[in-house]
Amino acid sequence: MSLARRAFHSAAWNLATNLGGRLITVVGTLALTRYIEPDPYGQVLIAATLVLTASQLFNLGVGHYVVSKPTASRETLFHGTVYYLSAGVITTAVIFAYRDSLGALFDAPDMSRFVPGLALSVLIDRVAFMPEKILIREIRFRRIGIIRTFGDVAYTFVSLALAAAGWGGQAIVGGNLARSAVRGAGMVASADRRQWLSPCRLNRRTTSEMLSFAGPMWLSATAGFVARRWDGLLVARLFGPASAGLYGLGQSLAEIPAAHVGEPVADVLLPSLANVNPDRRPQALVQSTGMLALIVFPMAVGLATVAPTLVAALFTPQWHALGPILIVLSAISIARPISGLVASYLQAQNRPWWVLRLECAWAVVLLASIATVGRFGPLWVCTAAALSSAACALASLLTVNRLDGVPMVDMLGVLLGPSCACAVMVGVVLTLRLAMLGAFSLPVSLVVEVLGGAVAYTVAAWLLARGRVRELLRLVSDLAGLGRPATQDS
Repeated sequence: MSLARRAFHSAAWNLATNLGGRLITVVGTLALTRYIEPDPYGQVLIAATLVLTASQLFNLGVGHYVVSKPTASRETLFHGTVYYLSAGVITTAVIFAYRDSLGALFDAPDMSRFVPGLALSVLIDRVAFMPEKILIREIRFRRIGIIRTFGDVAYTFVSLALAAAGWGGQAIVGGNLARSAVRGAGMVASADRRQWLSPCRLNRRTTSEMLSFAGPMWLSATAGFVARRWDGLLVARLFGPASAGLYGLGQSLAEIPAAHVGEPVADVLLPSLANVNPDRRPQALVQSTGMLALIVFPMAVGLATVAPTLVAALFTPQWHALGPILIVLSAISIARPISGLVASYLQAQNRPWWVLRLECAWAVVLLASIATVGRFGPLWVCTAAALSSAACALASLLTVNRLDGVPMVDMLGVLLGPSCACAVMVGVVLTLRLAMLGAFSLPVSLVVEVLGGAVAYTVAAWLLARGRVRELLRLVSDLAGLGRPATQDS
């Protein structure tokens, strides 16, 4: 099987399993809101963000090195394993020691109760980290996707069972532990342990080589994490845990297209681009951007369009303030996948420092705008987050144009057709909403809006971006005729 076909095959599996797992998680989260109110939900999110922040600060970037260097030796992988797991132990100890002080800082005194379980969950994830990166390097995304999906199922069932039993916020902690345990067991069992657990003497040369490459990627990943996660902490600091809970849930729903479609594609793109002739990478970036826009744009715009009906139909009254938040935050899923694709391209081009510059700029602009404009209210925070993501995407396109001459007209051109088709979709959905006003129940109205929007976008995309649609259909048809690779588990 060619590298391109294998990459698309892997991307399809990665997308399908990520979306399937996310659908299970979303259904579970909707059910959880029946048992948990915004305040305790927000306190759990604050605890999770702080635990993950500590973990990210001790990430070291070894995962980027493993994925970007397909020929890295077992000695190098063992070095990465030792450093990453050791840093995880330090992470757990630090966050546990300061949990009470951090809770007071964010006016979330109950937060400290959730830290031990969440810290243990992150430590389990660290054990599974290197095996998962090895599977990514081998483009075995089918196996990864299946394991992740089983983890999402475990999270949903455990968290719902505990919530129904009256555990409150601890139900979410229990669900995270279950998910980490399932994923950890699956990843460790799937990767060849000789690749990452074969003991060797730690030496300065290997350490220096790994960290010199991984350092900028570590810093850029940390900056990206800050931009994606610390906005919730600022909301908690400015408006309290309940507002943080609403904002966090809105962000979780709004980022579905970006995190569960855009990022899986970027996961596949990095190891694939690393094996592509450098002269062909700019063209591959343009093609990937067009394909991603065709799939992600309608999901993001459609979610924003149906948000008022969705929130009114599926959430209890204490969560109804989520509607406007979800409308604004959905814009993030339009811009963020573009930035992710460019970051994968720059990594493949061995330009990690440019990824770092872009991520740091995004984090600074986002946090500065939230700390100033965001003080006017939660919706202003959402607006700042959406505009910052759009600015980062534009800066990413300008960067590859400057460095490698990737034409802006080509990059923007592949976005035009999906954007116009989305405009048609919005018009159809709003027309349907007005026509159905009061005629049907909210759940029925939601189904009609979703189906009507899907049909409208499909027809409009065929008329406005026919060449791109045909290319996508060709790839899907090609995928349907592919057999299982003889030597690799995609």
